[in-house]
Amino acid sequence: MNDLINKIDLGNIVKMFRVKKDMSQLELSKRMKINVSKIIAFEKNEKNPSIDELIRLCSFLDITDMSTFTDALQFQLDHYKNSEVR
Repeated sequence: MNDLINKIDLGNIVKMFRVKKDMSQLELSKRMKINVSKIIAFEKNEKNPSIDELIRLCSFLDITDMSTFTDALQFQLDHYKNSEVR
């Protein structure tokens, strides 16, 4: 299970929603009042956001329906599981 959790590409999900909002990394960092290097690190999966940062990311990216977020996570998990079967 731990390996499965490591395969979740949270950074790609953050980037996907940010791009969908037509927002730059710099703009998102300014809105969140954090350094742009942190946003870059989140998107590269070099650093995980804290719970507070994750809540704020969801807020600034208009992810108000958590099913949207969990659907993206589930898609990644399914893709990972299917790639292991092959």
